[in-house]
Amino acid sequence: MNKIQKITLSMLVFFTLSCDSLFARAMVWPLEKMIKESDLIVVGTVKVIKEYSWISGPTPGSTAQIETARIIKGLLKGDSVLVRYLGTTNFWVEDVPHFEINKKILLFLKRINDNYYKTVGLSSGKVEINAEDKVYIWEGNKDKWDGYSSIGWDDGKTYYCKVLSIDECIERIKKYMSSEGKK
Repeated sequence: MNKIQKITLSMLVFFTLSCDSLFARAMVWPLEKMIKESDLIVVGTVKVIKEYSWISGPTPGSTAQIETARIIKGLLKGDSVLVRYLGTTNFWVEDVPHFEINKKILLFLKRINDNYYKTVGLSSGKVEINAEDKVYIWEGNKDKWDGYSSIGWDDGKTYYCKVLSIDECIERIKKYMSSEGKK
């Protein structure tokens, strides 16, 4: 590795590790904020992805059809939801969710119109459920915190990364909604 590459790598590491939480905010939204901003919260599986030129400009877009297994917040006609996003299976857009067929996911969604939704907080609004039915979330209390990852937020609070079962996460969502009167 030459001197310029070493300097570039050092600067990249420095800025990545010392960046303001604004960078983290672009990629990570706390659970509480996603619940507040969502019109619809569902657990489901990606069944179909269709690519469209539904936006103006050079960036292609896609629509993912999600078969819903559970509706946690909001009302949905039918058993699936259509989520629009920038990018395609071969063209990823930074900070935008990427969908894969047969992936089980937890979605925090904002209504675009009668037929379509978008994720809340860009990629934060799509939470993958792993093979052990666990999810990674950011929350304002320290219980079940991994002890490593935390971020500051606009509201002056600190939020902590946690690994929860999907059932624990759903219970926390319901508890938060009931404490806020948002059933």
